[in-house]
Amino acid sequence: MDKEFVRERFSKAAGTYDDNAVVQRMMAGRLYELLAGEGGTRFGRVLEIGCGTGCLSRVFLEHCRPERMWLNDLCPEMESFVSDLLSDRTCFFSGDAEKSDFPDGLDLIMSSSVMQWFVDLPGFFRKCASSLGDMGGGGMLAFSTFGKRNLEEIQALEGISLEYLTAGELTEMLEPMFDVLVTEENTVHLEFASPMDVLRHLKDTGVTGLKKEPWTRGRLESFCRRYAEEFPAAVNDAQVAQNNAIEPDVSLHSGDTVRLTYHPIFFVCRKRHSKRYGQK
Repeated sequence: MDKEFVRERFSKAAGTYDDNAVVQRMMAGRLYELLAGEGGTRFGRVLEIGCGTGCLSRVFLEHCRPERMWLNDLCPEMESFVSDLLSDRTCFFSGDAEKSDFPDGLDLIMSSSVMQWFVDLPGFFRKCASSLGDMGGGGMLAFSTFGKRNLEEIQALEGISLEYLTAGELTEMLEPMFDVLVTEENTVHLEFASPMDVLRHLKDTGVTGLKKEPWTRGRLESFCRRYAEEFPAAVNDAQVAQNNAIEPDVSLHSGDTVRLTYHPIFFVCRKRHSKRYGQK
């Protein structure tokens, strides 16, 4: 994983992200709902990994008033997009979360739509467990990521994909350090007027940090033709996700002609406080 290339793509998309990241925005809202459903509304020390433009931070701070909150992102440019959230109690720091030092004694670590970019998730989960305190029987880890069907159309046509994990595989990584309180997964189908609109959507949300190969005219024409043939939009009227919740097998439909699949997965966990978790 070329983290510098990923950083460049997300930095370039920062100005267009909020208007186009409809699924990621809903995932942030749903993650907070699941966290709150487990009694997670009062936290003293909170760290958000991959805050981006602040989708999850804003939802969280509407309902919670932590004593201290740290917002982290790979891209230093994101600080300007969350500047309205910063105060003497809330600060921003940039850096690769897999390598950066975390504050100690955290009550909550949360992250939305980020961990699919990580290289060593078991090591990251150990790091989280070591940084969480024992508040209420154990600090909490709440995150959303994406499963194996995510952007399946791009994978089928271009043969490129992140190494997405199943909910079961993630659970196996978590269970040595955490009690898994909630797991949820869904599929969401966005629909677009053309394959070119799909590519613009991915560019505008920064999800192009996998392949540096340029789009030649021939490659682009072939991609658009095959995409339209193989992935037409659903014929039936679609349900629309409301109130920032994601319902199972939702399509966000506006009468368009091709689809793009997202596969959100959610976890809410509590640290098992009977062990120490060293990093390898």
